[in-house]
Amino acid sequence: MVEKLCISCYNFDMSSRILIGFVIFFLASAAVFSQDAAQDDWQWQDNDIDLSDDNRDVPRKDSDFWIIAGGEAAMYSQIGYAFGGGLMLGYGSGASIGFKAAMFVNEEKIDTLEFNLLLRFYLHGKNAYTGPYLQLMGGPAFFNRVDDFSIPSTTGMFSGGLSFGWRFVFFDKLIVEPAIRGGYPYMFGAAISAGVRF
Repeated sequence: MVEKLCISCYNFDMSSRILIGFVIFFLASAAVFSQDAAQDDWQWQDNDIDLSDDNRDVPRKDSDFWIIAGGEAAMYSQIGYAFGGGLMLGYGSGASIGFKAAMFVNEEKIDTLEFNLLLRFYLHGKNAYTGPYLQLMGGPAFFNRVDDFSIPSTTGMFSGGLSFGWRFVFFDKLIVEPAIRGGYPYMFGAAISAGVRF
């Protein structure tokens, strides 16, 4: 059944190469974001500033670190949805890089362990950290039978896709994010998550 579920599965040598490629991409992206953060981490508000004595020359932080957790459903199954949850963390405003780990179980008693690198773009501008966003995701996915779990997994393949979501921020700290996604091999998924930004 695992073989039917994982058509065109890669062997671990190929999965390892893909994972190494994503790690290199992630490190290069982190270096670029860190350089931008060092130059622009704090900016003085020149426009629309309250010039009262209490608020004059108040710095505004452009970048942020966020961590969220939530529940998700994805079509990691031949007969329906697989349900599970995961943890996601990222850094940056306007555009963010991050990492996501999630686990799903379907009705066929096959679990999927998914690791994704993230590249997120907020659609409201380069300093946005709320509102609609598009997110590219990619990384390895590993499959096991629930009653015969093994590390390392016996079957793995590349997983990648695009998600669209909307971030709601309350009190400038608390995050709620509904999102949908499409990609391979899960075809379609939907999630609701909540977390905090720093």
